[in-house]
Amino acid sequence: MKMLLAPHELAGPVDTLEAQRAAKVEKVSDKTLGTLVKTLFESYAVPDGFERELLPEDKVPNDRIAMAMSYRITMTPERLAEVRAGIEALVLMRNELVHHFIERFDLWNDAGCAAALSHLESCYERIDRRHVELLGWVKSMDEARAHMAAFAQTEAFHDMMVAHHADQTPSKYGCRSWPQVLTECGRFDFAYRAGDDGRRVGWFRERPSS
Repeated sequence: MKMLLAPHELAGPVDTLEAQRAAKVEKVSDKTLGTLVKTLFESYAVPDGFERELLPEDKVPNDRIAMAMSYRITMTPERLAEVRAGIEALVLMRNELVHHFIERFDLWNDAGCAAALSHLESCYERIDRRHVELLGWVKSMDEARAHMAAFAQTEAFHDMMVAHHADQTPSKYGCRSWPQVLTECGRFDFAYRAGDDGRRVGWFRERPSS
């Protein structure tokens, strides 16, 4: 569940996504099984038609490329309720094993030990079925991420991210570069600021209309 939940939703400036992923890995690292299950059915295993706004328009930065990525599995409400009940049952079983197993079985005689062993084997079978199911979800997410990474290398993806206007060149405006165009048009303020690496970076800001 931690492998599913840590990277399944990322949104913001692209240069922050890797740091976000690392922070989410850390965030889920100490979560209990019950908490993970609750989160799993809030945003990953969801009903058909589920929508979630990860990057509201008022949160989109205007000075950097931003994007949102999400991976989730959708089901009919009936199937989702069935799966959720099965996984939530694991939480109850886990709590029973941790807190009441010794009380439930008399481990001081052969009959009690045999009953306890039979119960543990039954629990293992239930755990194994759900574990295989969750591994399938992880595999599907990994495949989706691989397809997305491959698409990001294509020209089609590049065209989505970069607008092409071949007729728009600095020379069209009597200038040698785009910074010169922005400076001489009189509609922008220009200033140097310290970048992340300590070097000066030029920043342009549109002047308020009068």
